[in-house]
Amino acid sequence: MSKFSVNLSWAGYLYNLVADNNQIILTSQLYTSKDACLKGIESVQNNASDANVEDQTVKDFEIKGNPKFEVYKDDAGKFRFHLKAGNGQIIGTSHDYSTKASCLKGVESVKDIAEDADVVEEKVFADKVILGNIFSADKEQAKAEAVAIVDFRLAYFGNAEAVKEFIGKNTVVEHLEKDLLLPIKLELGAEIR
Repeated sequence: MSKFSVNLSWAGYLYNLVADNNQIILTSQLYTSKDACLKGIESVQNNASDANVEDQTVKDFEIKGNPKFEVYKDDAGKFRFHLKAGNGQIIGTSHDYSTKASCLKGVESVKDIAEDADVVEEKVFADKVILGNIFSADKEQAKAEAVAIVDFRLAYFGNAEAVKEFIGKNTVVEHLEKDLLLPIKLELGAEIR
C-alpha cells in the first residue's frame, strides 16, 4: 500500500512517498516542524495529479505553468524530477533514474498514488549509538566509526556522519575510549545484548 512515510531525524522532519512496491519515489526537503512537513504532504496531494510535465532534457523545451513536474538530467547524466507547487516552490524530489522512460514512469506513479496515499509516522531513532573504532569478524565490513542499535538489534554499521539520522531526543550516544569488537555475525537485525 502506498504511503507518505514521515520521519524525524537528527536534522528535522522529512517525508518519503513510498509506492506499493516499497520503493521511494518522492522525497521532501527537511522541515523544522512536523506541521510544516504535513503541510508539504498536503501540497503534494493537492498538486501532483493535475501537474504539468516539463521535459527539460530536450532542446528548446516548452515551459509549463505551475504546478508541474520538472524532468531534468543531473550532473552525473542521470534523470530526475522535481514537483513544484502552484506557487513555484519545490515540494518533492525524485531519486535518480538511468533512463528518461523510467523517470517518466516515476512521475506517473506520483500522479497516480499521491492523492490517496496514507500518512504514516515511522520510527527511525536508535535506542543507542556507539561512536569509535568498531570492528567485526565480517571481512567485507571489518571496520566502522559508528553503530546504531534499535530494540537490541543492529540497525546501522558504518560512518559517523550517516549514523546521525538514527539519533533522536532519547538516543543514548556513547563515545568509546577503546576499540570495540562486535561478537556477532554482521547482519542488520542481528541481536545485540
